[in-house]
Amino acid sequence: MCHDDTESGLGSVDRMRFKDWIPVLIPVLCVLATIVPSSVAWYLNENSKREAEEFRRKEDRYIALVESFPGFLTGVEDKTKQDEFMRQLRFCWLYCPDEVIKKGQDFLIKCLSEHKDKYTPEQRTMVLRELMVVIRQDLIGRRSVKETNLGPGDYVIFSRPNKASEAIAPQGGAQPQR
Repeated sequence: MCHDDTESGLGSVDRMRFKDWIPVLIPVLCVLATIVPSSVAWYLNENSKREAEEFRRKEDRYIALVESFPGFLTGVEDKTKQDEFMRQLRFCWLYCPDEVIKKGQDFLIKCLSEHKDKYTPEQRTMVLRELMVVIRQDLIGRRSVKETNLGPGDYVIFSRPNKASEAIAPQGGAQPQR
């Protein structure tokens, strides 16, 4: 005997099985409806905390940089403040945008390096102003650094040799091209 699905009542059996699952599915769906939004809220909260912490670190770096500016601009140079500026600029490589790092390095090259005599006080003041503008833009924008165009050749190691201050680039001692 050959039975047709409609004649055998398989359609009603499938519906009965679904009806049997309803008491189980409702609690599972309720649990999922609770867990998924909670997980999304937790993720967004943690992401917000991370961004706030990153912003605080950048702000701390920028405050230290700004506080060290007088070490370069006064008639009597303050080597302690200059060293602090160099230290904070190294930390900027961790959290700050490329433009801040480039302007900070330009500032050091024009104010502290063996080539500083090539630049007028007006040029050194202008690069300081440009650095302040990019710092301000970064703080106002409150953007996280997601990518960089800087590479190993862009990292300049500034040090204070025994005689005069000079910038030392890691690749053969050449100054970075700007």
